[in-house]
Amino acid sequence: MGFCGECGAKDEGGKFCPECGAPVGADVGLFGSSSVALEAAPAPASSQRLEAEKRAAAAREMAEQARQEAAKAALVFEETEKRRLEDAYRAEEQQRLAQAESQREEILARQREAHAKREEAERQAEEARQRAIKLREDAAAATRLMEEQNRRREEEKLRILEQQRQMEIERLRAAHLAEADRARKAREDAEAKALEAKAAAEALRQKAIAAAAALEEQRRLQQQKIAEREEARRLREQQKEREAQEARANEARLQREAAERHAEEARRKAEQLRLQAAAADAKRLDKQASLSSSASSSTSCAQCAAPCKPTQKFCPKCGFKRVDSTTAAPPPPPTPVVAAAAPPPPPSLSCTACAASLKATQKFCPKCGAPSAPAAVAAPSPPQSTPPPPSSSSSSCCMACLAPWNGISKFCSKCGAPTASLIASSTPAAVPTAIAATSSRACPQCGFQCKALAKFCPGCGHSFGVATVSAAQRQADDDEVRRNLAQAQAKLEAQRQAEQSQRSFASSLAAQAVATRPNPSSSVRSSHASWR
Repeated sequence: MGFCGECGAKDEGGKFCPECGAPVGADVGLFGSSSVALEAAPAPASSQRLEAEKRAAAAREMAEQARQEAAKAALVFEETEKRRLEDAYRAEEQQRLAQAESQREEILARQREAHAKREEAERQAEEARQRAIKLREDAAAATRLMEEQNRRREEEKLRILEQQRQMEIERLRAAHLAEADRARKAREDAEAKALEAKAAAEALRQKAIAAAAALEEQRRLQQQKIAEREEARRLREQQKEREAQEARANEARLQREAAERHAEEARRKAEQLRLQAAAADAKRLDKQASLSSSASSSTSCAQCAAPCKPTQKFCPKCGFKRVDSTTAAPPPPPTPVVAAAAPPPPPSLSCTACAASLKATQKFCPKCGAPSAPAAVAAPSPPQSTPPPPSSSSSSCCMACLAPWNGISKFCSKCGAPTASLIASSTPAAVPTAIAATSSRACPQCGFQCKALAKFCPGCGHSFGVATVSAAQRQADDDEVRRNLAQAQAKLEAQRQAEQSQRSFASSLAAQAVATRPNPSSSVRSSHASWR
């Protein structure tokens, strides 16, 4: 094992160096035959390492020199190749210029040849133009001569034809005189036939009138049958709608009864709370009266004992409402509640636009907002017992916070809740806010009780704006309105088409009757023309 003589790499025992690829002989090493291991006594390890380092250093120097020589050789090769390429480029450029020059000369020669051909063609065209002018002049002269000959020939023919026409006129005059006699007799016969045809046409006209009347009667019967079928279908739909409304009314009645039971329980609880609040108010007012009578001119708050002015109604420190003992009075006993009798449900109608079910008292359709047809006069409703109006001079308490109330203000001065005077018109008695909501709501414009899902008020047509229903319900309502309108329009269009077809059929019958009737005036005119 030795080292490569070219790059100094370690020899692995092959025929070529693994680094540079130089051939490696069996007795060729880094320094020729001296680099081959000799059959001698083994030297010490340190001397072998030194020898190996020296050989490696020498190999590195030789490799560096070889790389430098290779770089120089590469530069020389690049210079030589560059000069060769430049010479080849110059030769190609000269060859290209020579080819371009030869092509330019060929193009010039072709242009000169084309100029010569064009001049020859122009000369030939000029000669042809001159020949054409001469031929046109000769043709014009020949045409004038031929026209003169034709004119003379036509004049001769016209003269001969005039003579023949005069002879034919004389012959026809004699024939016309004989024909006039025959035409006079034929006219008399035609007048007699015209009178007969007129009588026949009058009979046909009477038949056409009778057919039109029969057709009109048939159309009336068909319309009557269609109206009867529509009425039967409408009655069936009304019956179905009435049954559905009865089912909904029963369900609503059950819900209303449950709500009334809850309301009755809430009223009893409210009455108990009111009585307790009245007793507590009376005790508090008695205490305030005793405190105010024993206090000096500078009064104090009954709750926090803070100094207050006599004109102040609320404590400036804790907000407690102060009551003057001279004007305060014990609350009156609670007013008995009288339940109003529910009116009977009005009869149901249908909307003219979308065919939705309506009540007799509804002026507008709650689904599409269209005005309803005027209904019959409703029967008078039974009288309803209403609670007595609250007295303005008496005092009561708030239903929400049980604070004292003067009987005039519409909202509580402590918590802001609506008082009994505000809700007396809509509710028979003071009911706490904890009562469950019913399935109807009042119109803010006229106070009419409408359904919770209604979009318009049936009493005044007021729009409730954004309905508190889901998007699917709104889409279903809109689709139903569109379907009802489309059905109504289709029905009107079908009726219009049927009437138009019947009119066209009647007009065609009349036109046929008129066409089959002969015209006496035309027969007379034809006889006069034949006589002439």
